Amino acid sequence: MHIMYVDESGSISDPSQDYFVLAGLSVFEPGIYDLIKAADELVASWRLAPDPQDVEIHASPMYQGRKGTIWHSLERSRRIEMMLEALELLRGHNSIRAFGIAVHQAAIAPDSPLLYAYEKISSQFDKFLSRMYRPSYERQRGLMLMDSSQYGVALQRLARDLRDNGARWDIIRNLPESPYPVDSRSSRIIQLADLVAYALLRKYERQDERFFVPIAGVFDAAGGVIHGLVHYKPSEMDCYCPACMSRWRGQTGQRQ
Repeated sequence: MHIMYVDESGSISDPSQDYFVLAGLSVFEPGIYDLIKAADELVASWRLAPDPQDVEIHASPMYQGRKGTIWHSLERSRRIEMMLEALELLRGHNSIRAFGIAVHQAAIAPDSPLLYAYEKISSQFDKFLSRMYRPSYERQRGLMLMDSSQYGVALQRLARDLRDNGARWDIIRNLPESPYPVDSRSSRIIQLADLVAYALLRKYERQDERFFVPIAGVFDAAGGVIHGLVHYKPSEMDCYCPACMSRWRGQTGQRQ
């Protein structure tokens, strides 16, 4: 089984933000322990607290050095270095695939960016699971774990409807259960998914690629097309990001 850990970045209620992002990390079940162990060891090496489990990798407070958090006393250069170290954990592992949906909110209005992002990430994850199936192997199933954030309740309702009725693009075949809510403080992989979401928000909202570059090769891809990264943008906007260029080269001729 493949477990996908999902988190969001950005706000659908803040008019100053153009983008809303949903990101996920799919980890093949045998690789979960190794990734958690590597993340725990990295956090312990930072020596920020007597108990490393008290340190949550949370992208926005880390980057901003938010007051009242453990990050406030550190220089920004060190905080950024730590974020990059955490993202490096995702590279070079065959059991890990990243997924990310960056939605330009004005471009999709009046539709919900939250609905679009969740439908799309579920559909892309389902297609990935279908590709894993070969006649000589068992069909791969997936399960989604989602940060119990401000959008958690709304996404649970969307998930139930999607499970029963399918996405607007495809029937979801390999996700037999709705996402389970998880407290990010108790899940290192949810925390890493939060970093991926923040990396995408910085890239598309601020044109800051520092956090995207280390993980560019982790997004699900097949046949020369990056399936795991979707950029929904205004039709008149020229974009040369890996997601848009990959689809242009693939010449699918379909709305992404």
